[in-house]
Amino acid sequence: MNNYSVSAKNEILRNNLEYDCCRLAFLSAVVHTAGSVFFSTEGLRIEILCESEMLKEKISEIFAEFYGVVPTSAGKHLTVLGENVTEILYDLMIFGVIGEETAVVAGIADTLIEEEHCKSSYIKGAFLGSGSVSLKTGYHLEFTLSSVDMANDLSAILNYFGINSKIITHNGKYVVYVKDNVSVSDCLALMGANSAVLALNNEVALRDIRKQSNRVNNCDYANINKTVNASVRQILDIRIIEKKLGLSSLNPKLREMAVARTDNPDATFADLALMLSIPKSTVKNRLNKLSEIASQLKEKGDNNG
Repeated sequence: MNNYSVSAKNEILRNNLEYDCCRLAFLSAVVHTAGSVFFSTEGLRIEILCESEMLKEKISEIFAEFYGVVPTSAGKHLTVLGENVTEILYDLMIFGVIGEETAVVAGIADTLIEEEHCKSSYIKGAFLGSGSVSLKTGYHLEFTLSSVDMANDLSAILNYFGINSKIITHNGKYVVYVKDNVSVSDCLALMGANSAVLALNNEVALRDIRKQSNRVNNCDYANINKTVNASVRQILDIRIIEKKLGLSSLNPKLREMAVARTDNPDATFADLALMLSIPKSTVKNRLNKLSEIASQLKEKGDNNG
C-alpha cells in the first residue's frame, strides 16, 4: 500500500470514537470488510486481516471493552475465539436471523447506522478494513467489498454525505470508488484524516501550477515558431527583390526595413519596431509591402517563363 494511504489510515486510527454506538459501528465495519468466520474443532472463530499494529490495537480494545475478549495476534491476523463468538456476530449484526435460520447479513444493518456519527464511524471501519487512497495518477479512494449488497449500502452512506461514489466489479469483488479530488477530500475529511486532506489540497495546487506552466510554455513555443516561420518567408521575399531589382531600387524606408529584417532574422515585430523607432503596425505594413513587391516579381517571372 502506498505511503499516502498508510498515513491517512494511521491518522484515522489516532482519532477517538466518541460514542459506544460509533465503536460498535466501526468494529462491525472492520469485521464485515476484513474478517472471515470459520468453523473449527475449537468452535466458531473470527479472523480479521489487519494491515497495521495500530489497527490491531484499536480492534482489540473494542473487543475487550464490549465483550471481555482479548483477540490473539499472529502475523497480520487477529483471531477471536470463545463461547460468545456467535453472540458477538449477532451483536455486530454480521449474523442475523433470516426466516428461521442464522445467516450472514449481506448488507449493512440499518440499526447500526441510525445516527449520522455512526454512519461516519462505519465508513472509517470499512476504509480501514478494505480501503485505500492514492494520488499517484489522479485522485482515487476505494473500498473493496465481497458482496453487491454491501457495496450498494456503503455507496448509499457516502452519497448521504454528498460524496459521489460509483461501483464496479473487479476480480470477483465489488469496488466502491470515489474519483475526483473534491469527493476524495470530502471523504478523508469525514473520516477525520485532516492532514491527508491538506496534503491532497497541496498536490491539487501543485498540479494546477504545472498545468498552467505547461500551457504558458506551449504558447511560448507556438509564438516562437510563428515568428520564425514568418521571418523565413519575409527574408525569402527580400532575397527575391534583391536578386531581381536590387535593394537600392526600394525607397529608403522599405530599404531600411529590408536590411533590418535580413540582419535580424530572429527579431519579433516589437524588436524591429524598437530598433527602427517606429510603431509595430508600421513594421508590419512595410514587411507586407515588401511581400507584395516580391509576389509581383514572382508572377512576372512566371508569366515570362
